[in-house]
Amino acid sequence: MGRLGIDDNGLKGFKEYYIVAFIYKVPIASQLLLLIGIISLIRCRYRVNFWQNEAFLIVPSLLFTIFFSFSTTQLGIRYILMIFPFLFVFSSRGLRSSSVLTVQHRIFVTFLVTYLLISNLSYFPHYLSYFNELLIDRKMGYTILADSNLDWGQNRNYLEHYLTKNPETIYARSSTWLLNNPPETKLPTKIVISANRLVGIAGDPKTYQWIRDNLKPVDHVAYSYLVFKIQPQDLPRK
Repeated sequence: MGRLGIDDNGLKGFKEYYIVAFIYKVPIASQLLLLIGIISLIRCRYRVNFWQNEAFLIVPSLLFTIFFSFSTTQLGIRYILMIFPFLFVFSSRGLRSSSVLTVQHRIFVTFLVTYLLISNLSYFPHYLSYFNELLIDRKMGYTILADSNLDWGQNRNYLEHYLTKNPETIYARSSTWLLNNPPETKLPTKIVISANRLVGIAGDPKTYQWIRDNLKPVDHVAYSYLVFKIQPQDLPRK
């Protein structure tokens, strides 16, 4: 659970937090459009214009990211949302000379915009929990980032709806009841755990440590709640 910053002493931050958040939370198409802008800047003959045209976009973005990377505020990518308007405007420099763009370039940019739309709509309406396609299994987002990157209390109605449709499923607020049941005791086949409780942001990190270490979720509820299938043989022996 290294990316989560969980060790024997609990939760801890790391300076690469916002870099990791950017890589996984920003759509890949947006990152590629930004890369096109950077390449366009590097290849520009008149780089002196950078200080006139682009510096006010890049410098604040870097300063905000560096500041929050060295602060204790590592609760979600929302803390650096102010950099994205700057970056999106900068990304457009790669399309500024549209009259000289090749056909292949235009097709590639059209593909990126279409990909961006599809990627975002694939999470509808749970945009707060969005991860790009670098996260192959969307149930495993909690292994990369948690807290407000996944859940800010916005999906409780989805949890209630899921529990109503699946009455055999238990919403676990603590793993104590699991540990206190002997293996032969009949247990619910499925339990639902908040992603933030699972990783220890909302509660003691040790509470669900054995689940984090030994089980993988079989389903999710709006990406904020994880469904685990519990069998007697899965329980730790006393």
